[in-house]
Amino acid sequence: MPSVAKAGLKGRSAFLKAEAFRYLSTLFGVSTKDQQGDNSPVNEKANVSLRKHAPEAISAINEAIQNEEFTKAKRVRDLLKASEKITHFCIDHSCTIDEQREFNASLISLSSNLKTLSEKTQSSNVKVGCEKLIEVISNFSEKVKVEVETTETQVKSPKSSKKKKKKGKGKKGKK
Repeated sequence: MPSVAKAGLKGRSAFLKAEAFRYLSTLFGVSTKDQQGDNSPVNEKANVSLRKHAPEAISAINEAIQNEEFTKAKRVRDLLKASEKITHFCIDHSCTIDEQREFNASLISLSSNLKTLSEKTQSSNVKVGCEKLIEVISNFSEKVKVEVETTETQVKSPKSSKKKKKKGKGKKGKK
């Protein structure tokens, strides 16, 4: 996986770079489609590996968006498709709060780069695609923020575990 993300940045030609991003979108897209209850060990290992490398893939897309080779609409569409697949994968497969925070940080940086791309491009289709992704990312970001806040309030104010002492009959003195 990391080598595919690197190929998207350091390929010999713009075509090979775009092909690497198409491959990434296929990897993350297939995993999203297989979520129909197939919990086989192979599928679970694949999801774990993809979750581990999703932030690297997002940072590769961020760098590619800023690269001048990807200013043409046909190359940008490959980036947008990869961004969409990875974003939906991150949203659907973030298991723990820590994963959600990590994915959220990566997706927020992607969102800012998508906003810049949307402002620079002439293509209306690219603008619409960027705006849709930005909206999806902002919704996920709000969801993560709420979950983190509720988790932190639960940690800060633990329930009292002290048991009330029962009043027992005291010893009466002998007369």
